[in-house]
Amino acid sequence: MEIVVHRINSLAGLCRVPVHFGVEIDLRARGSELYLHHDAFHDRDADAFVDYLDAYQHGLLVLNIKEAGIESEVLRLVRERGIERYFLLDVEFPYLYRASRQGERNIAVRYSEDESIETALAYKERVDWVWIDTNTRLPLDETMKSQLAGLKTCLVCPERWGRPQDIAGYKNQLAALDFSLDAVMTSLACAPLWQ
Repeated sequence: MEIVVHRINSLAGLCRVPVHFGVEIDLRARGSELYLHHDAFHDRDADAFVDYLDAYQHGLLVLNIKEAGIESEVLRLVRERGIERYFLLDVEFPYLYRASRQGERNIAVRYSEDESIETALAYKERVDWVWIDTNTRLPLDETMKSQLAGLKTCLVCPERWGRPQDIAGYKNQLAALDFSLDAVMTSLACAPLWQ
């Protein structure tokens, strides 16, 4: 299982992440240029996406799309630099529908207690990833294990929802289900709890 460190939206932050970890970043547009920032209208001090990619030597890259319409350019820039392990997250449904039918597989569909498993299953043959969120609980059981087989999985650490005390219990539940995750998104501080 790979560790993906949450919200590493600066070159300075990237330098603090071990290269065997992946990162999750937030992407926005300023005219025709892409930059990294979680919040809108904070582009003054934001790093350019191209500079970030040029420095990138890490694992799985999770590209959280914060503005519709930038997806194709994001993918072009990632591929142009030879980055092989990545996926788009939080794309709007029209993009998911169109791009997946045109053969784009590097997209995650979301699943949580409030986001239907049916959407993940409907796209199982079209995309490679499912993003499993843990709003208030781990939404996995024996049924989900078999239904999600064949998709790569990235789990949101409960620490991202303010519940680091749930990590040990989640690990025990996953072990009891014999459910192997491909990745978990967490903070750098909680990464050792998943290793």
